[in-house]
Amino acid sequence: MNPPFGTRKKGADMEFLSGYEALRDFNAKSAEVICELRYDLPKLYKFHKRKEVDIAVDLWRFEPRQNN
Repeated sequence: MNPPFGTRKKGADMEFLSGYEALRDFNAKSAEVICELRYDLPKLYKFHKRKEVDIAVDLWRFEPRQNN
């Protein structure tokens, strides 16, 4: 599955996006977003119709928990 370029099966990207939201919420409890960036993701497969897709990227900082 490659949601930035769409999927071969209509609506399949919604499953990916709902999983992304849950993962982001979980990570937010133990990490911080350092910055939010934009990235031009190039096409990887012949069936991709666009040359590249502009996507949002978050840079996260994770630190080990302190056991006290």
